[in-house]
Amino acid sequence: MLDLLSGRLTQLEVLARWQLHHEGSVSPREFITVAEHHGLIAALTDQILDQALAAARPWRVAGLQACLSLNLSVLLLADLDLPLRLREALERHDWPAEALQCEISAPALLQHADSHPQVLAELRSLGVRLAVDDFGSGLMSLLSVTELGPVDQVKVDLAALRTDPRAGSPAALRAILAAAVAFAHGVGATLVVKGLERIEDVTALHELGVDQVQGFACAAPLPVGQVRAWWIDARRSPLAWQLAPQEGGRDLALDIDLMAVEAACADAAQEWPPGGLAPPG
Repeated sequence: MLDLLSGRLTQLEVLARWQLHHEGSVSPREFITVAEHHGLIAALTDQILDQALAAARPWRVAGLQACLSLNLSVLLLADLDLPLRLREALERHDWPAEALQCEISAPALLQHADSHPQVLAELRSLGVRLAVDDFGSGLMSLLSVTELGPVDQVKVDLAALRTDPRAGSPAALRAILAAAVAFAHGVGATLVVKGLERIEDVTALHELGVDQVQGFACAAPLPVGQVRAWWIDARRSPLAWQLAPQEGGRDLALDIDLMAVEAACADAAQEWPPGGLAPPG
């Protein structure tokens, strides 16, 4: 994610990728659903975080002081052991808690009301940042955010808004984004617009008060092995992505290869994923 005031990288989002040798890539929506259904989401999340921290620690030592952002299944908000596991992972990799952010999907919050306030309280006490992703699903989305308590970041998907006929005209879209900015700032959070596909939208987003942006207009996700070289190049001219848009850009997400995670999850179940890849009916 990029800060619109400085043009500098502020966060690296951790993305899970699973590439099978013959079948090709498996959609995250598919394997995450299977992991949730079969009780493997905690083990999967732990392994992804462990890989991300192991990869990112040398970058931080070298000066890349960006926050890691981890997508968290809403089911884990009822996992009372989650804060302990996160703390142990942070200690194991000597990673500061304030440089880890957990993202929770607003639509998922609407479907699962069994989150445990103790889990959120303990995450906050650790110093871990909290973000609400895919914000904007009506009044209930607003209420779900306030029920979480203090959050550090709210994310809105610009690409999804553009394809939603209810967004209407460009003027209506601007009004929606302005309202999201006002809400986020009103609860003490920053507003991130993800799904940025057109570099020419940056000026308008800045004028609306958007704090950070993320999307393919800045860059596609990068494999772990390409991050250091990318960062060395990007820090020479942190605003170059605005002036000369190009493939690769100046944004970043961190790909985690699930082929390595697969073996680690085998301890939790005899078959990964159980019953094959078909989501539960």
